[in-house]
Amino acid sequence: MPDDVDMMLCATSSSASTTMAKTNSTSGATIHAMVQRVKRNDPTLTSLSIRTERGRGHFFRPQTTEDWQHIGEAIATNNNLLRLDLHCLIHDWVSTKTWKEFYANLNENTSIRRLALNQIDLYEGEIFTLHILQFLVNNTSLTSLSATNYSLGLEGTRLLSSALARKTSSSLKYLDLSSAGITDEACQELVVSALRSGHSGLRSLELNGNSIQNAGCVAIATTLLNNPKSMLIRLYLDNNDIDDEGAEALADGLASTKCCLKTLSIHGNAAITSRGYETFSNALCNAPHVDDILLSNHIIQRFG
Repeated sequence: MPDDVDMMLCATSSSASTTMAKTNSTSGATIHAMVQRVKRNDPTLTSLSIRTERGRGHFFRPQTTEDWQHIGEAIATNNNLLRLDLHCLIHDWVSTKTWKEFYANLNENTSIRRLALNQIDLYEGEIFTLHILQFLVNNTSLTSLSATNYSLGLEGTRLLSSALARKTSSSLKYLDLSSAGITDEACQELVVSALRSGHSGLRSLELNGNSIQNAGCVAIATTLLNNPKSMLIRLYLDNNDIDDEGAEALADGLASTKCCLKTLSIHGNAAITSRGYETFSNALCNAPHVDDILLSNHIIQRFG
């Protein structure tokens, strides 16, 4: 879960919500009004969702190439926008040139602290070839990045890792790559080549719903848990392919005096047996049962 300071950025003011509710249609006038709000730096508009499908809540739905151009140019000069969600983007009907121009404009923005790329219909990290890499590298305000329900794959993970490794600041605190097609090899690339390269400020990492196995667990334990520079306090590995061997690697990392993790979630890894769970109990507090972990004086507060 994001830090409290990040959670505060999710909401706009009540007046902004009211305005959005009144303009929640797809007419040209509505689109024009939204672009104007972004363009004139409306201080009440701190959160914006852009999507190419209908959805609940308040969102902006571009319908033409000009819509993408105008909203991109408006975002480029806006300095009140703190959160941007790009959701369910269907790229087939928009030219590559238009996408590159939109992401190039996004690269000019320096105020966005939370960026979400969810259910994007580009594969193997293709989105990271469209100038968005420069945004990730250059934006020193970025604290939260989410790329979920998106086929990132090995090549996409390498592109993302390269961008994170090139960041000169350690502003990134929250990274969510759930259901992003991350394999065991991709997980190793991510934690070894990117997170170890100066991003010790990372506080929360979500890798739920991927295909991470034992080698990925070893990389996580070595790089993030058994690391005195790491500030990671929340780790989510639900619904992966972890078995007892991977559980043992994670348990060894938790047992380290260098580990400051407070939450570890490994639900849905069916291959972990009672033997695997016992390693957590033994590593953390030598308690007779895994349920006693939370009653021990170890730093871990949530486990399951």
